[in-house]
Amino acid sequence: MVFANLDDLIVHVNERTVTGLRESLEAVVARTRSPERRLRQLCAAYFGFALLHTHRWRMVFEHRLPTGQAAPPTYRGHTHAIFALVAAALADVAPGRHSPAEEAVVLWSAVHGICMLAVTGKLGVSGTRASVRRLLDLLVDRFVEVTPGRRGG
Repeated sequence: MVFANLDDLIVHVNERTVTGLRESLEAVVARTRSPERRLRQLCAAYFGFALLHTHRWRMVFEHRLPTGQAAPPTYRGHTHAIFALVAAALADVAPGRHSPAEEAVVLWSAVHGICMLAVTGKLGVSGTRASVRRLLDLLVDRFVEVTPGRRGG
């Protein structure tokens, strides 16, 4: 037996999924120079990953480890790195942010919510992937316009 139990197997699959997600997002950062465009592309890439790997992506969020059991440090490292990418993108868009790490959690939670509703067919937006992309862009618009130095931020 390679895995101790079903939870161990799921954690390993989830870690591969999160690794792939991290690599997808890092590729966006590497190829996108404009800070605001980078933030938009990170959101779009997250949605694209969720569409391409829907079942694995959902399993990351739907599986719960038994009480007292934590995900391995390498797994947590990937999730921290994803939030760090978003926080860095936010800091690049508006260098005067008070807490880019906290704002990254807020933004990414909203992005995740839109993506989860979209992949489960519960978003209530008629149309295609482009309509979800528009919602993600609107979210970024709101985040960017309340930054220090913009529109009275």
